[in-house]
Amino acid sequence: MYKKKLLYLSLAACMMGMTPNVNLHAEEKSVIVQDQGQSETSTEVTENPTNDTHVEESTTEATTHQKHETHKKEAHKNKKKVKKKNTKKKNSKKKENKNQEKKSKKNKKAKKKKKKQNKAEQKSIKTYAEMSLEKKNHKEYVGSYVYFNQADEAWNHSGLSIHSAGCGPSAIAVCITNLTSKWVTPVDVASWGSQNGYYSSAGSVHEGIPAMVEHFGLQCEGAGTDYEKIKAALKNGNFVIGLMGPGYFTNGGHFITLVEIDQDDKVTVADVGSRRRSQFKYALKDVIGESKAAGAGGPFWIVRSNKNTDVKEEKKVSKLSKGVKKIKKKKKIDHKKETLKNKEKVRDQIIHSFYLETTNDMNDFEKKLPLTVVYTGTKRLSTDTEHHSKINQHIEKLAKELNDPYLLQVAKEYNFGSDNVSSGQGTIAFNLVTYLSSGATEYQVN
Repeated sequence: MYKKKLLYLSLAACMMGMTPNVNLHAEEKSVIVQDQGQSETSTEVTENPTNDTHVEESTTEATTHQKHETHKKEAHKNKKKVKKKNTKKKNSKKKENKNQEKKSKKNKKAKKKKKKQNKAEQKSIKTYAEMSLEKKNHKEYVGSYVYFNQADEAWNHSGLSIHSAGCGPSAIAVCITNLTSKWVTPVDVASWGSQNGYYSSAGSVHEGIPAMVEHFGLQCEGAGTDYEKIKAALKNGNFVIGLMGPGYFTNGGHFITLVEIDQDDKVTVADVGSRRRSQFKYALKDVIGESKAAGAGGPFWIVRSNKNTDVKEEKKVSKLSKGVKKIKKKKKIDHKKETLKNKEKVRDQIIHSFYLETTNDMNDFEKKLPLTVVYTGTKRLSTDTEHHSKINQHIEKLAKELNDPYLLQVAKEYNFGSDNVSSGQGTIAFNLVTYLSSGATEYQVN
C-alpha cells in the first residue's frame, strides 16, 4: 500500500511539473521499521481502507488540477498570441492611416500652394495696374522729361526680368512716353518684345531696338557713332538710344537714352539703371567713346516722332556742318599758300640782294664778262688754291641765308667769276642763275 501511495505521489508530482524528492527504498525501510516497532500503527494503516481511497482521490484531484493549470497556461499563451496579432494589425493600420494622413496633408499643402500662386498672380496683375496708375499720376522726371527706372517695383511683378535685363525696353519707354504723350511703360514694351522674339531674360537683341520703337508708332534710324548726326538729332528735339560698353555707365552692356544737348555739346542722359547717373551732364564725345559695338545701325539709334520734317532739318544741319568743314579746309589751304608765298617773297628778296652785292664787289675783269659766265662755275680740281674772286664768298653767304646745304657745298667746291675763267681746269659746270630761278634744288652737287 505504501508503494502505491509513493507511486501516486510521484505521478502527481510529475503531472504538476515538480521533481519528487522521495527515495522509494528509504521509504520501504522506514515502513519496515515502523512495522516492527509499532504494530498498532501498521495495523491501523492496513486495516483502514479509507486512507487508500483518500489518496486516490487526492491524486486524481492533483492530476485534474494540473490539467486545469496547463489548460490555463495554454489559454494564456493563445491570448498573448492573439493580442500580438491584434497589436500588429493595429500598428499596421495606424501606419497606413499615418501615411494616408501624410499624403492628404501633402495634397492639402500642394492645393494651398496652388491657391497662393493663383492669388499671387491675381495680386500681381492688380498690383501692376494699380502701381502703373500711381506712377502715371505721380510721374518722375529728368529735367523736363518723363523718366523710368528699370528697378522700380511697379515693373517687376510681371516675370519679364526687367530689373536685371530690361534696360532696352525701359529706354524705349522713355522715348515713347515723351515723344507721343502716351503712357507706355517698360512692361508694355518688354511684353511685346518678348512675344516677338526681341527681348528675353538675357536682354534685348540689337535688331529689337528699331523694331520695338517702330511698333509703338515712332521712327528709328541707326546713327552708328556719327557725332554730327547724333548732335543734329538732339538739337532738333529727338531722342537717341545708346548702347554703352564697359566703363562709367556699366560693366558689360547697358542701354541709355540721350534726351537733349546744350551749347557746349553736353548731353542730358536718362539712365534707366541709375537715378544718380541721370543727374549729371556728359560730353557727347565721351558718351560716344564709351559705346559698345552693335549691329542694326547701332550703337546709337535716333528716335523721331515726325520723320519727314526732322530729316529735312537734320540734313540742313549736316549740310551746314559739311560746309563749315569745307571752309575750314580752304582756310588751311589758303594759309599754307600764304606761308609759301611769304617764303617765296623772302627768298626772292635774299636773292635780289645777293645779285646787288656781287655786282658791287665784281672786279674790272668780271664786270666786262657776261653774267651767265660770271655765275657759271666749274668744279675745282684742288681745294688748296685760294679764291681771288669775291663771288664765291657771296654764294656761301647766300646758301646760309637760304639754308641750302647744296649751294653751300657748291660755293666751296666750284670756281666762279674770274677764278673760273683764269683756271680753265674744271669740266663740270654749275649755272647759279638757273639754279636760283628754279626755286628748288634741281642740280645735285657731284
